[in-house]
Amino acid sequence: MNIIHTDISVLPKGLDSAPKIKEDDNLMQTCKEFEAIFINMLFKQMKATIPKSNLFDSGLDREIFESMFYEEISKKIAEGEGIGLASELYRSLVLDK
Repeated sequence: MNIIHTDISVLPKGLDSAPKIKEDDNLMQTCKEFEAIFINMLFKQMKATIPKSNLFDSGLDREIFESMFYEEISKKIAEGEGIGLASELYRSLVLDK
């Protein structure tokens, strides 16, 4: 025997919250992307403080690799716990609504 729920009064509440949940997810994702960009900038600035050395080749291919490497590491850090910037930014943006 199949029981069909016919109370449609719960539908508008559920439908109203669906866009908000998606909007909040999009906002958090954007905050994490911003955090990844910020972390990448931190890595670039830290790398600039390291003295140049002739120990390793320092051609264009190495610069491209390092740039891509720092970008991916930054994304992975922001996807996880991050440095807390995304959550604080998200919290402040949600409170402003």
